[in-house]
Amino acid sequence: MKLALNLQNHLNRYKMSTQIMIIYIVVLIPVFIGSIFLLTSINNIMRENAEAESFSSADSLRTRLQDMIYIAENISNSIATSSDVIDFIDNPTQTTAKSPEYYAGNEVINNYINVSPQIKYVRIFLEKENFIYNSNYRFATQSVRSQSWYWEAKNNNSVKWRVITDSVDNNIYLSYVRSIRNEKGNVIGVAVIEISPEWISDFFAENAFNAIFSVNNGVTFYSDIEGIKPGTVIASGSSDIFIADKREVIKENFMGMHGLTVMETFRYGSTTSIFQIFIISPNNGINARSKQLTYTAFIYTAFIVLFFLISLFIIVVFASLFTERIKLLRDRMHSVAGGSFDEKPIIRGNDEVYELDNDLSIMVKSMQEMMYETYKAKLQTEALKSDQIEAEFKALSSQINPHFLYNTLETIRMKAFVNNDKETANLIKKLGKFMRRCLEFKDKSVTLESELDFINSYLELQSARFGDKITYEIINEVDNNLMILPLLIQPAVENAFVHGIESSKKNGKITIHCYYDEEFICIDVKDNGQGMSEEKLRELKKKLIINDTSSGKSIGLTNVNKRIKMYFGDAYGLFVYSTEGEGTVVRIALPRKMPEIARLDNFDINEKIKTEKRLRNA
Repeated sequence: MKLALNLQNHLNRYKMSTQIMIIYIVVLIPVFIGSIFLLTSINNIMRENAEAESFSSADSLRTRLQDMIYIAENISNSIATSSDVIDFIDNPTQTTAKSPEYYAGNEVINNYINVSPQIKYVRIFLEKENFIYNSNYRFATQSVRSQSWYWEAKNNNSVKWRVITDSVDNNIYLSYVRSIRNEKGNVIGVAVIEISPEWISDFFAENAFNAIFSVNNGVTFYSDIEGIKPGTVIASGSSDIFIADKREVIKENFMGMHGLTVMETFRYGSTTSIFQIFIISPNNGINARSKQLTYTAFIYTAFIVLFFLISLFIIVVFASLFTERIKLLRDRMHSVAGGSFDEKPIIRGNDEVYELDNDLSIMVKSMQEMMYETYKAKLQTEALKSDQIEAEFKALSSQINPHFLYNTLETIRMKAFVNNDKETANLIKKLGKFMRRCLEFKDKSVTLESELDFINSYLELQSARFGDKITYEIINEVDNNLMILPLLIQPAVENAFVHGIESSKKNGKITIHCYYDEEFICIDVKDNGQGMSEEKLRELKKKLIINDTSSGKSIGLTNVNKRIKMYFGDAYGLFVYSTEGEGTVVRIALPRKMPEIARLDNFDINEKIKTEKRLRNA
């Protein structure tokens, strides 16, 4: 989420058209990456398929070679154990080629050659001087006796597949070499079964690959590659050719061949000889498929590039048109911000930009109406202020009466004081102070200490009136310097006297308690008067809720409640709790963090009248 926000913040530095281009390019990058990955994957798959095909071909060739090995070894075993052959070789009384032994000895070999296309020749080498030799029975000359295959077969009784040169046609053949023993266990000859190269070449009639067959230490006995003849020793650079049952891809340049080369080795039959099969898929075949893939990839890439160019052109045109519409909307918004409300909608369509332009028109109209209503309200406020100033001027002319009253009360107080009636003088002083405070009342904030001092004066006057019938107590747990609205407590105290104490037959007590309660400052005015019934209490609470001042009863409490809510909000005000016959508690709830008392600002009436006319004309 944080990364997305960072990318968005980075994009927001550019123009809208640039953002669109960046987003478009970012979206296309995965397409190109995916195309490259697809082409690479296809190429790898083709390579893997070529390897799989080569190994499959190697497996097929291996099976056919194993069949050949099986047949050749069986024929060799049959000849080496044939009584006709042994008798023919071991008989010291041969006379002519027409003898039965000569005929039987040759007939066994010829039959095997005739029925086995895998067999090219069967050569049996003997060391007898007086013997009738032919193509099947050959005299072991000194050069033959010096060959390792002959010496090992005769002296070590080894049985092995070897690549040897035929003594008759001088061609090189894969041969199975073993000794022939008589009934006494003496070696009387060496049999060589030579495999037909023509039969091996038939393996590759329909194959598109080249192959090399080798045995033992990598000596080639068949190859369809020009330049690699039977008898050539394979140099693969891998020692795995000496290990049976190995399959691998030869990575290096094999025998100068360019192509995919796989090798498979195996051991089969009664010997320890290891055969190697090399399958070479020339590059021209792989390249042909690669060229086809490249051509297909080129066409695919061309389509992608063409698609990219066409879509890029469309994106550029779209971005230009979209940016132009945004610029028009921006210019109109700047005009509105500069105070020009006469601009008309200029964008057409049904998209979000059109909706923004339409919403801007609605907003401008709402702003005009709001400004008109605001100025109208301020003009009304100024009119009220003007009326108030006029009333204050009128009140100045009648101030002589309050001053005359204060002077008169002061004269009476002095007379009482001279006559040593200090109690009367003190009451007249408190009355004058109380009346002055009432007449000087305005919506100015006063300290809680001065307000409680004023209430104390009021309570002293009431105590003089009721005598011992009334007692009172003021408990303040709040900061004395707290600024509050004036005349908040007196109506509640007066209500306690009028509706609670006067009609009660018992001695009355009024308690004023100021304290903190969480986010509130509470001032409780409690009396032990007659209280209220549930019905009267509901009526009073209803009047406080709806600020009903139509009735003369409890109008002072309603006004106090209204003033508090106007200045501080609906969460504050008066709360009344009463029990009939026990008394009443009026709780004044104020905010603990007292805001500054709101006042009217100076206002140029003439300027506002001009503005109102301009708005009306607009």
